[in-house]
Formats: sequence, structure tokens, C-alpha cells
Amino acid sequence: MGFLFILVIGILAYLGYLIYKKELTWPIKESIIYKKVLDLIEQVNATNKESQKHLKTDEITSPKTEENQNKNATKTKSGDNVVHVPKPKGDEPVIEDRPNGKKEVVSGDKSILIDRIKSKHFDPVDQKFSEATRLREEYVKAKEAKSPERDELFKKYEATRNEAEEMKKKATIAIFEEVNIYMVDEDAIDLHGLQIEGALAMVKDQINKRKTAGKSIIKVQCGMGHHNTVGFSKIKEAVVKYCQDEKLSFTEDKEHGFVNISL
Repeated sequence: MGFLFILVIGILAYLGYLIYKKELTWPIKESIIYKKVLDLIEQVNATNKESQKHLKTDEITSPKTEENQNKNATKTKSGDNVVHVPKPKGDEPVIEDRPNGKKEVVSGDKSILIDRIKSKHFDPVDQKFSEATRLREEYVKAKEAKSPERDELFKKYEATRNEAEEMKKKATIAIFEEVNIYMVDEDAIDLHGLQIEGALAMVKDQINKRKTAGKSIIKVQCGMGHHNTVGFSKIKEAVVKYCQDEKLSFTEDKEHGFVNISL
């Protein structure tokens, strides 16, 4: 009670001081203290609004960024601190035409072909993301210096980043379509060359399309992880988790890197 009494006395004393200084008058909206409080609130809101523009660098995820993250991974699926040595590239792939516009790699290393397809579509995307990163850095510097150009720089950064994200979506579809020219099994799709996010998007899209077409199964080629540094397919892990979350019936072909989903 003693503390509460002192607090009340303190508040009353401060109000008396404001009245004495004519900072607190009636009506309150016309008083000096009211205007000071409004100014303070406006400054806080402006600071919060500006901080929302200050996006983190790791929000910019280009295809190359994810690839580098995978290469830098040092743990296997079992959690051991062991780096998986990627399988060396083999011979140049030999390709033969198949019916219905399909092609097949009959000998050589198919991963060489996948790398070329991936590079063709993702390299321009990486360049656009690099441009977005550069603009973001310029914006951050301008923001810290309170430069009048900071808002314009942020608009340029945001527009470039959005353009990069759109390019990434289109590149994902283009890679998927080109890689699957070499998948001769009509019930199967190949996710090689894709990022995890894009791979899952393709799986969901293909499940819906094949259900509509009355198909009973989709075989998802996720890879084995022979050419990465972790020794297993992260895409396969993501597809399995998706199936579990969506309560889809599926089996794993661990010998060949497939997830077979019943529709």
C-alpha cells in the first residue's frame, strides 16, 4: 500500500508540474504534452515501418545458394560427422530417341546431362538474384546513412527480387519438363535438377493432374544422393515427409531412389 500511495502521489505531482508549465491544458488534444506524445508515437511507427524494409540476406535464396548449402552440409542422415565424397562424373551420356518425343540415356553419366539442363535455366536466375543482393546492400547502406535515396533503392531491390523469384518458378518448370523428356516410364517423374521447394511443387502438381486423368500411381524419381556431400537425397526426404503429412499411401524403392505414391 505504501508503494502504491507513493506512486499515486508521484503521478499527481507530475500532472501538477505539467499544468504549472502549461503543457497540460484543456481540451487535452490542444495541449503540448498531447502533441509530444503523438509525435513520439509517429516516430516509433516510422521506425517500425523502416525496419520492416530491412530484410535479411538469407531471405534471398537463389538456386546457387541452396546448392552451396547442400555442398557445405557435413552430416549424413544418421547424424555422423562424416562428409560423403560425391561420386565422380562418368562418361559423356549417349542419348537415343524414343516414341512420343521421349529420349533415353542409354550409356554414360546422365548427371552430366542434368547439370547442363540445370545450368541453362538456373544460371540467369542466379544472376538476377545476385543483382537483387547488390541492390539490397546498397539500400542497407543508404538506410544507415539516412540517405533520401533509400526508399527508391528499396523499391528497385524489391522489384528485382520479385522478378528473380518469378524467374525461379519458370526455370523450375522448364527444368522439370526438359529432364522428364528422358523419363520413358509414363507413370514416373524425375525430380533431378530441382531445388526441394520446386520439386515438391512439381510433385503436388503432378499428383493432381494424374488423379484427374484417372491414374492409380505416380513413381517419383528423387535420386540417391551419389553426387552430393551428404550421401542421401534431401528431395526424397522431403517427398516422404510430404506423403506422411498428407497421409498418402506410398512405398520407397531405396535401391533406385523412387517414392511410389498411390493415387
